[in-house]
Amino acid sequence: MSIIPSAIRVIILRLFGAKIGSKVVMKSCFIKEPWNLRVADNSWIGRNCDIDNPGMVLIGRNTCVSQHCKIVTGSHDYKKTGFDLLVFSGSIGNNCWIQTNCTLIGAFCISDNTIVRSNELVIGKKSEVKWRSKSTIDQLFEKDMRVPMSDKKSLREYGE
Repeated sequence: MSIIPSAIRVIILRLFGAKIGSKVVMKSCFIKEPWNLRVADNSWIGRNCDIDNPGMVLIGRNTCVSQHCKIVTGSHDYKKTGFDLLVFSGSIGNNCWIQTNCTLIGAFCISDNTIVRSNELVIGKKSEVKWRSKSTIDQLFEKDMRVPMSDKKSLREYGE
């Protein structure tokens, strides 16, 4: 159990650049780069979630990321001798439920009104990502609280 209440955790993350809507609950979770996190209103991030986000992570309205989930938006190019860092953006739509112990990797895109079942692995496809500048993402977030799902593709699209 965490000693830091959700409301305090949200304030701290906002101080470090996260954009978090109202009535968001964040249990004892780890956010590596809060400035690359956008969470819309009425969403929930459960206990022991790990968000390793060198790239932007967008979580829509009324969405639950259940306990023990892992979100990773970075990888390495194993084909290069320098093992170069690869950075992606991932998004989870509105009214979604990412059930316990799921892993979302790369440039994933979870469509609105989707349930990702427990222990699922979702891997985004690098070649289909449409990149946006951080300022464009912030403008879209302020307007609609998430990047439209039609702007991203993934190897495995849920809910369509």
